[in-house]
Amino acid sequence: MSTRALIPILLISLCCSCRVQQPVLADKVHLKINTLDSLIRFSVDTRMYNPNGFKYLLKEILFDISYEGEKLGSGTLKEEKMIYPRDTVPLSFNCSLQLNNLHKKHHQMLSADTVHLLLEGEALAEHPLKKVRKSFSVSLPYDMKDFITNTVFNDDLFTEKIEIQNLTSFKSYGLNRSDVQFKIGFRNKQPFDLRLQRFNMIFRLKEGQRPIAQSSLDTPIKLKTKETVELPLNTELYNLNVLKNLGGIFLNAAPLELIGEGSAILNISGYDFEIPIRKVFVTQTDLFQW
Repeated sequence: MSTRALIPILLISLCCSCRVQQPVLADKVHLKINTLDSLIRFSVDTRMYNPNGFKYLLKEILFDISYEGEKLGSGTLKEEKMIYPRDTVPLSFNCSLQLNNLHKKHHQMLSADTVHLLLEGEALAEHPLKKVRKSFSVSLPYDMKDFITNTVFNDDLFTEKIEIQNLTSFKSYGLNRSDVQFKIGFRNKQPFDLRLQRFNMIFRLKEGQRPIAQSSLDTPIKLKTKETVELPLNTELYNLNVLKNLGGIFLNAAPLELIGEGSAILNISGYDFEIPIRKVFVTQTDLFQW
């Protein structure tokens, strides 16, 4: 279930008590991480359509977010909003997750496509008939795996910016394999510093093929916010798989795509998070002609 499912469930509880039609949330939801220390603070911007023939003032929505008895965080409506008849209006929410509690549960969350979050809170609205304050407790199926891997550690913000900078052969072990170096650029576009503890990745030319190389980084590297760091990675090249998979492409100078799959351990404020990574790299075939 996507992020947009969160707000309608809260509003259903409010509107059912008023005996009015349920408001409709627009498809597009924008989620942005603002700061991170002991809390991951992020904002959610969306739009809501009021199908009713009268206006009402949405004054307050407050809720806690829990998972298996552990409170993860909370959320609140940024400011009260007048909802006009049959009109679409923007809504903004401030949310936060406690980093230490998210750390306790993140392996469990990454192992499942969907987890059930418990949302408990209160909504307050005023309309021409009366003022309504409604408590709610809702179990919400949610893709926390997507939140952790694609929001807190967003591929677009971090791993999508990895590029193979160079390939330099420095040692060969006969026909089977060679030790080489990939120089890869890591860019941290998050609004907080990260420490890259470890990084491992295998490379294939196509899905289902045997890997042609494996890279690793075992020395922790600090990545400051908005910083790009080029790192040489010790890489084992599997010569026979390279020859088998490349074939006649060796002499072709066209760009070559490599499918990289692996994981990174990122440390934030003393907490380690192991994050799966998948990226398609683009390089030149002549780099493999050592």
